[in-house]
Amino acid sequence: MDGNAFNPHNIYANFIATIESINFWDVIDFLLLVVMFFVVIRLMRETRATQLFKGIMLLLVVLLIMAISPLKVTSFLFQNLIQVGLLAVVIVFQPELRRMLEKIGNAKVVKMKQMPEQRRERTIQGIADACEQLSRTKTSAIILIEQKVSLDGWIERSTVINAEPDTQLFCNLFYFKAPMHNTAVIVSSDKIYAAGCILKGTNSDSDEEARFEAVKNIVDSTDALAIISSEKTGQLAFLKKGQYTEMVYDPKEKIKINLRSGMSIGEDEAEEKNLNFLDTVAAREDAIRGISDACERLSRTRTGALIVIERQTKLGDIIEQSTVIDAKPDPDFICNLFYNKAPLHDGAAIIRGNRVYAAGCFLPMTAKGQYMDVDLGSRHRAAVGMTENSDALVIVVSEETGIISVAESGQLTRSINQQDPKKWLTHILQDRMPAVAKKGLFGRKFRSGAKTGD
Repeated sequence: MDGNAFNPHNIYANFIATIESINFWDVIDFLLLVVMFFVVIRLMRETRATQLFKGIMLLLVVLLIMAISPLKVTSFLFQNLIQVGLLAVVIVFQPELRRMLEKIGNAKVVKMKQMPEQRRERTIQGIADACEQLSRTKTSAIILIEQKVSLDGWIERSTVINAEPDTQLFCNLFYFKAPMHNTAVIVSSDKIYAAGCILKGTNSDSDEEARFEAVKNIVDSTDALAIISSEKTGQLAFLKKGQYTEMVYDPKEKIKINLRSGMSIGEDEAEEKNLNFLDTVAAREDAIRGISDACERLSRTRTGALIVIERQTKLGDIIEQSTVIDAKPDPDFICNLFYNKAPLHDGAAIIRGNRVYAAGCFLPMTAKGQYMDVDLGSRHRAAVGMTENSDALVIVVSEETGIISVAESGQLTRSINQQDPKKWLTHILQDRMPAVAKKGLFGRKFRSGAKTGD
């Protein structure tokens, strides 16, 4: 090796020569590399392949150090190990790599901002589909569509969920005898903003007539729209200030027509609700308390449940196949998700940070099912399978026995010998649940806005 290679004067001269040799195409080449690097990070940042990416980058740094070092034998062995390792990576992480390539194939080079009309139509379709199902099953429901006038002053209590207008989620929230079924849901802009809404002058035990009168009062005093489904007749009614329309013939299409004529989303991107109150240390304690309370209730009623606590390994590849929400972990809401035979009850809920981030998620089964207790069902096998491939903590409630179990690192621990399962679970969550995460350069931006079977 040339002894003058690391001479400061030589390094400076080489640097200046390199800068002077840069032309237009070199700049384009560099920018393309930056864009490709950024796109790969964006595609991988919420999947389990993120850890793979970090590992590869670390190996590349080590390989670079080896290449410029005089350690010839170590460098030779390391380079050959890298070649074999890349093949092993492709085999082991084949599902994650396939999903990433699918995303690249489906992604647009420039993500166009969705127009208000498109967002409005998507929301209208979700509401109309849900109303059709609610009417067919004679399920009581109240859907309030907020316009320019805020409905906060008309609500006694609610749970912010800020969810996509998913038909299954609508039906789950109103499922008969579930914790939130006698309450209202508020749609604001293009999202299901709040659920479990107790209207002023009523409570969760109020009869259908009392809730109907409360809705009429809200509609007559604001610019809100409302849809009511009767549990007695299954009939749908549309309410607008000074207008009451019963949907007797072709109700789904009439709902769409009325919403298109009265529902609006501004030209600017729909205002997103302020959920920053969930990003505090106190919110972590509230989340732990909410999860523990919900599990105790689910255990007492022997309602099967799967709750996944996301930690360092991002679970975006599972979340993207589920119903994405962004809800405060209220015990009523969590219990509502798992209510027996409700649309989302068979799937898992994922907790990200201090929020219920997704529901109706289907988890991978463990490969060592034959070695598990024969009395343990599919939920327990899914819990163990989830923790074999990630650092997630998974809580299982058995619908056969009501026993609460926790899966971690491929191992299942049950609360059989615990005198106070809720206290036991709270202690585990205090120790394992991640602290409030900081916002990173490529991390998810939290919302901001003006408005506060076994």
